[in-house]
Amino acid sequence: MSAEWMTAGEVTAASLLATARHEAGHAVMAIALGCTVLRAGVHRSGDGFCVTTHGRGRRRDPMMDGLIAWAGTIAEGVDDGSIGAEDHGLMRSYGFRPSSVATLREIAVRCFREWDLEPAITAVAALLAADVGGIVKGAAIRACALRAQPSLALRSA
Repeated sequence: MSAEWMTAGEVTAASLLATARHEAGHAVMAIALGCTVLRAGVHRSGDGFCVTTHGRGRRRDPMMDGLIAWAGTIAEGVDDGSIGAEDHGLMRSYGFRPSSVATLREIAVRCFREWDLEPAITAVAALLAADVGGIVKGAAIRACALRAQPSLALRSA
């Protein structure tokens, strides 16, 4: 069950961890693509957030944003081809057609496999889950991801 559809009574440790994995997916994909993670966290309500930027002087790139959006759902282990409502809204705001959204998903899945992002996602999810209700700074998230998977430094340099 997606955290965005849960009531306060349905929030469990497992659902908070799923949200942490979701937000970690966004963060790690952003790092792998050379973007900067500013902050991320998991609210006690079960909602989460991950704020990224493409960097000073770089224009927003819809394809990169699409890959980062899909990364949350893929990291969470939802493999039914669906994407969270907020992430889907981002795709629509860029004017992606349904076929383009499906193609972005395929590319994101391939990035996960070829770049072996799982160790970094697991580590960052643990960091976020340990601080439910707080805000984790981007520098701590990046450091955690690079400790778990040093090869990310080569991708994001």
